[in-house]
Amino acid sequence: DLTVVGYRIADDSPVIDRRVDSLLAPEGVKFVAVFRDDYAISRVDSHMIRPGDLLYVICPQEKLFIVNQMLLPTNEVAELEQAEYFGDFTLHGDAVVGEVLDAYGGEVPDKARQMTLAQFMSVRFKNQVVPGDRIFIGSVELVAKDVDENGVVMQLGLRVRA
Repeated sequence: DLTVVGYRIADDSPVIDRRVDSLLAPEGVKFVAVFRDDYAISRVDSHMIRPGDLLYVICPQEKLFIVNQMLLPTNEVAELEQAEYFGDFTLHGDAVVGEVLDAYGGEVPDKARQMTLAQFMSVRFKNQVVPGDRIFIGSVELVAKDVDENGVVMQLGLRVRA
């Protein structure tokens, strides 16, 4: 599946002051449009990229990560990688399991519904939770994200699978 993505070029993007045709894009990736100050640039390939430019790319979904690495500042790429690993949302460990599952789906025994997410993870992993531990409840995936020095889950990532 192909996707079209627009990138607002940041001041610290690694492609500043480079021509579009100098970017070593993987096969299947095409830079299709550039806008500067709300005006379309007619010659995309020879355009010199500047901060604030809006650069549109069409590419296969599986190559989007590579395009992100090419165009985004390092800190933004790291945030995307973290979201890919830990899920789309961050929840606090003191959130109540039943309330989370009511909002996002999934079923657990009644006793577990009253627990906090931190308690639920602790029980599931026998008090040895480490970042990256995962629990799947129906279409919901919970991932331990931040665990304190006592092994208490402070934050979890949440992803809802289709």
